[in-house]
Amino acid sequence: MNSELVYTNVKSDKTKITYAVPTYKRGKYIIDTIESIINQTLLIDDYEILIVNNDSSSDMSYLIDKYGKYHISVYCNKENIGMVNNLNRCFQLARGKYVAMIHDDDMLCPNFNEEIQTLLNEDYDVIIAKRFNLYSDNKRAFRSQIKHYLFNWFSGGSARTEFSEGDSFYAVMNVFLGPTCGTTFNRERFIEAGLFDVTYPFAFDFYTFQNLMCKGYKFTTTNDFVGIYRMEVCASNRPEVSLDFFSCNYDLLQKTKRDSKDAKLVRYLKEYEKEILHLKYSRNDDETKQLIRNKYSSDFSCSIFKYFILSIKRSIYYYKKRLNFETVYKMK
Repeated sequence: MNSELVYTNVKSDKTKITYAVPTYKRGKYIIDTIESIINQTLLIDDYEILIVNNDSSSDMSYLIDKYGKYHISVYCNKENIGMVNNLNRCFQLARGKYVAMIHDDDMLCPNFNEEIQTLLNEDYDVIIAKRFNLYSDNKRAFRSQIKHYLFNWFSGGSARTEFSEGDSFYAVMNVFLGPTCGTTFNRERFIEAGLFDVTYPFAFDFYTFQNLMCKGYKFTTTNDFVGIYRMEVCASNRPEVSLDFFSCNYDLLQKTKRDSKDAKLVRYLKEYEKEILHLKYSRNDDETKQLIRNKYSSDFSCSIFKYFILSIKRSIYYYKKRLNFETVYKMK
């Protein structure tokens, strides 16, 4: 991959943390992203802001003019290498021991550095950043807010959570967040692990995280909410995206049943496989369901009784392990 260095004001070849911003045609939002990085309540002196532009036709000079005095590096790919490859390119170009990933339409909360600095000294491989979701759909925002209030009521509130291999499966494969809004990686170990797997172009993060967890990599979350995710920009309900996520979940379930050393988890997946897949199938729209049926020759029907039992077990596990990592952000 050929990436041209357009500008840098970073003097050292090694820094403590790189704030990596992969970008593609997002001039409308990237200013907010960068402003959120530099306007932290706690400053980390040894940092790099890395921008990797995946659109060779766009001009980044306005960013250099505005932020050139900061520790910033700007690269431009000679050709569009796709979203996942551009994320991986950020890790290859970063100078930080740790890489905090922030998409070009997302933001960090002012408390991000305060939350992350202690965790950087605790030798985790991946630190999942809890996030606020910025919705354009009021109905989705309302449902998310109710879910968060109920979660806090039953679980006693949010807390930092470390993951076991089975956590995402016991909660029916919906725990992990994407690599945006400040999710932070030990750069060297993530590169050694092979970076983001490109098998699933939309569900790449979930697939990669689950595989790393099964290999024993250490995951945790921030204690507080530290990122803002623009749902109206990135969230996509296109059928091909939903199909990709279903296929990822389906394949991960089969892979874990076959390869996991956690006998209890394997028994759980075998017992509730139909019910888990029915849940993932039923959440899609009619067009996506048709695509799924065509691919797998199944409508993923299941026992209503076992589905009810699974729902109860899932809720109990979800609250007990404090696996709610997102809530609603309201613009001030």
